[in-house]
Amino acid sequence: MRRHCKRWPLLALLLALPASATTWWVATTGDDKAAGSEAAPFRTISRAAEAAVAGDTVQIRAGVYRETVRPRNSGQPGAPITYRPARGEKVTISGADPITGWQADRDQVYRAPMAGDFYCSALNYAEQVFVDGQMVNLARWPN
Repeated sequence: MRRHCKRWPLLALLLALPASATTWWVATTGDDKAAGSEAAPFRTISRAAEAAVAGDTVQIRAGVYRETVRPRNSGQPGAPITYRPARGEKVTISGADPITGWQADRDQVYRAPMAGDFYCSALNYAEQVFVDGQMVNLARWPN
């Protein structure tokens, strides 16, 4: 009589082990068509958020990222998706877009075109202007 190896416990153990996690890289000099590696990083955090799955890490190089990030996937208990700046680097994620093309209008008022349709309601406007990091009031009528 031949004995059969009990392979089921080994198979169950292998299936319970987490798949190897991936580290995705993002840099302002990257390209969203790149591989997302340290040598060929993505350009946007949003692109990394599309690729990342439970257990992955997104390393973000220094810079300002002007985007809204909507992760496609969720982490799992014990296997979160981690987003963090690269060691020693400063990262800013901002929902604000720079406005260029300022020109003097009159009476110390400056004017610049703003792209897009901005959200507004009866209670709130989503437009806000910052000059050198300081919030300023928009010109308004009657004052």
